[in-house]
Amino acid sequence: MESGSGDGSEDGAVPVAGDDQLQELRERIGRQIKLDGTIIDAIKGMTGMLSERSPHICSWGCRAVMNVARSDVQDVPALQELNALEAVLRCIRLHPQDESVLTSALGALRYLFAADVCAQLFDASMAAVLVVAVREHGSDKPIILEHASGCCSALSNTGEGRTMLGDSGVLEAILGAASHHLTDEPTPALRMAIAAVAAMCQNHDGNSGRAETNGGLPLCRNVLFKYTAHPDTLAAVFTLLECLSTRDSFRECVRTEHLLPAVVAALTAHAATHVSLAESGCRLVARLAQSEENRVQLLILNILPVIIDVLEIHKDHTDAILYACWAIVELAVSNFPEEGEEHDTLDEDDDRGERADSGPQGEESASVLGLASPRFSVVSGPFEGPTTYEPDDEDISVLSEHEQAFEDVITSILKNMKQHKDKADVHRYGTLALENLASRSERLRVAIAVKNGVHIIIIGMKHHMKEPHVLANAAHALAVLAADDEKMHRHITMIRGINYTLKAMAMHPEEEDVQFNACRLLANLCLTPEVCEEAMRQHAATMCLNALDRHRSNFDVLVYGFRLLENLSTQAAVRKQLQEDGRALRICLDGLKAHASDADLQISGIRLLERLSFNENNHVVANSACVSAVLFALEMHLKLGDVVASSLFTLNSLALNGANRQAIMAAHGHELLMLVIKRWRRRADLLKYACGALSNLAFKSDKIRQALLVAGVAKAMCALIKDKIDEPEVILPACAVLRNLSSHIKSHRKSVYDAGAFETMATVLSEHGADTTLVYWAFGVLNNICREPAIKREAVRIGWVDRCTAAMNQFEETSPAYQAALELWTRLPKPKKHDRSGVRVETTPDSVQEMTGAELMTFA
Repeated sequence: MESGSGDGSEDGAVPVAGDDQLQELRERIGRQIKLDGTIIDAIKGMTGMLSERSPHICSWGCRAVMNVARSDVQDVPALQELNALEAVLRCIRLHPQDESVLTSALGALRYLFAADVCAQLFDASMAAVLVVAVREHGSDKPIILEHASGCCSALSNTGEGRTMLGDSGVLEAILGAASHHLTDEPTPALRMAIAAVAAMCQNHDGNSGRAETNGGLPLCRNVLFKYTAHPDTLAAVFTLLECLSTRDSFRECVRTEHLLPAVVAALTAHAATHVSLAESGCRLVARLAQSEENRVQLLILNILPVIIDVLEIHKDHTDAILYACWAIVELAVSNFPEEGEEHDTLDEDDDRGERADSGPQGEESASVLGLASPRFSVVSGPFEGPTTYEPDDEDISVLSEHEQAFEDVITSILKNMKQHKDKADVHRYGTLALENLASRSERLRVAIAVKNGVHIIIIGMKHHMKEPHVLANAAHALAVLAADDEKMHRHITMIRGINYTLKAMAMHPEEEDVQFNACRLLANLCLTPEVCEEAMRQHAATMCLNALDRHRSNFDVLVYGFRLLENLSTQAAVRKQLQEDGRALRICLDGLKAHASDADLQISGIRLLERLSFNENNHVVANSACVSAVLFALEMHLKLGDVVASSLFTLNSLALNGANRQAIMAAHGHELLMLVIKRWRRRADLLKYACGALSNLAFKSDKIRQALLVAGVAKAMCALIKDKIDEPEVILPACAVLRNLSSHIKSHRKSVYDAGAFETMATVLSEHGADTTLVYWAFGVLNNICREPAIKREAVRIGWVDRCTAAMNQFEETSPAYQAALELWTRLPKPKKHDRSGVRVETTPDSVQEMTGAELMTFA
């Protein structure tokens, strides 16, 4: 059988791409290299017997290889088929001291290593060749240092290459040789050496450490101060400094060695006219500003106008804009704690005051505290809002140091984002910069909106729907801009911020950053009722559920997804949807279990459980799993005030259902509540919620009341009221506990009386006799316990008839306080009956509206 293909190839071999490339190479070599002969002859000469005795043949062959490899890197694979790399290395080993051979050979290696096919062959023996060449000749021969540096830059394209260069000592050799080339004018060899060290240190902490300890900083300092008029050399030094400044210790040295003024001065002098220096300088500023001390120093040195010049002058250079935005991202860091970074912790010796944000929002029915507005809002009609943002006068604060410059930065960033609306990276880093600027101060947040920043960000989302990084950063920036500003919420919604955010979630379901940042933005927006309804109409709950279901293991998606569903659940339709679907409850319970130690997730998950405990008719449903999850979180985070507040508030809501009350008691939840009251004596909000939960537990069930009394709840409430007599918000729910405990059985009334109820209620009336709500609750307790004859007689003996009369004289007859006082006055035995003026009147118990009994507590 014939093996030939009929194409004239020798021995019937099928030609391959390498053969064609080699033939083309041979043809071009014949034209390009006339004096040096053909490349094949050159390599034969380098590997032949004569090369051992003739350095000239080696030098000539290496030059031939260098010329071909330099002319087109795509020709290197064909050269390597001729074993060009090994031939060059052989020449170096044969004549290590011949400068001509060494120069030509290193030049050839420089261009051979630029191709992956040769770079992948780099090993320790080749590294040793570089080390010897640089150490013996690099200090006094610039061309050798230049070629060796070129080799290092080419080999540094991979992590393995950088590691081998560092471990073999090449990096230290290059640094040592470079310090000998600080001539009056900078040389290409010096720039190449600096660039090579930077390349070896790029994303390599080990090499960065070696450079830091082997003269990297002194070299940079000398170049910065010596070559102030040479932007190319300064740009190379900036790149090296940026690579080394990934280390905290090096950033500290830059400041202590007083290099920051030199950096700013060089940027000021050349950034406007030299784009590569502007880019490397902005990268360096961004890296240095990651240290707080450096950030402050750079702002003092007035770096912001320089960054603004880069944004304005180099507006057509995308990379310059990106790096300038990165610099702003770092310079704008405000050092404020991130959301969820700090939690109020229990400290018995720390007399902290009451927190302004005392807990989650309350329930639908009007609170007995007189603090409640409707918990579940109802809004109807199409959404209407402002298309431009007009700040209130109080939003315009006094300018602080550097803020005027930051406002100018905002203007430049927005101008570039508007001009480059089709450039994804400009919007990606521009929104990141705007996010940090908005986080820095309220004035800057408002300034971004006033300068039409929200509109520009949303336009960027519209143009880059296929770019998840742009969408994630845009949603995050809008979330920071939205904050708790209802006017901003309406503004973002009116210019279709919700539309594009939900579209981003739909287009990138697998992108976790897009999902959690979108949930973060929507959660903020849905704090405003009409915006919440608009999000509901656009099916935000469904999108959030899908994100939670798909990314159950992602912490950020869980936290912000829970917050979004919590806010959306103010709508009855959403609660119905979530309860019928069932996924929200399952995911929430699973997330709480999986992240039991994380306070932020516990808070958001527990708050969502509170909302899900209500059905579409605002009635609490029974769910023992929710009860268990909340009690577990409360017990595990008993020293974290924020978690305790959310847990107690949710327990209040759950305890509005009889089955849930039984579940709480079965899990010894009342003991946890008593422990909270004991440990958090200085937190009025926590005491209020704990007492409210105990009050709800004591509703209707005599068995639960008995257990609470045995646990000493009545005595604890009396002691708490006396201890917190100046805090009405604590007194009221504590009185509610006593009233519910004493509402039914004789023994229970006797226990409340024995706990000191008379004395305690007398103290309440004495201190808060003008407070109609507290008077009502105090008389409510007394009306319950005075149903017993013995206690009734004791009340008459210690003068409660007169106290009732005084209270009735103080309040209008239609007030709850008057009715409660009248009920007790009627119930107590008297020689004769008196009205408020002391005139004899005929009254009977049937004519008095009874105000006693038990009530459930709800909070705002």
